[in-house]
Amino acid sequence: MANQQATPEGDSSSTAAASTKSGFDNMNLPFSDDKRTILNPAFLEWHRGDQLLLSWIISSLSEVVHSQVVGLDSSYKVWTTIKRFYAA
Repeated sequence: MANQQATPEGDSSSTAAASTKSGFDNMNLPFSDDKRTILNPAFLEWHRGDQLLLSWIISSLSEVVHSQVVGLDSSYKVWTTIKRFYAA
């Protein structure tokens, strides 16, 4: 049973859609059991990698583009913002 992953109770389509857009499936998101928040180790590993990718992307941006992504907290959000910026 040590290999069992903690999963959130219930599955709303908005949560599933949001987690898919962030690059991680709904089965590995953090959840709360009313006393504490339990984080899946796979989620923590994914988040660490996402933050590393985010820092690489941000460090390569010009000031003009960087100003468009200040405050975004995932590589997915930054990448889609940059995509929109250059598509316009």
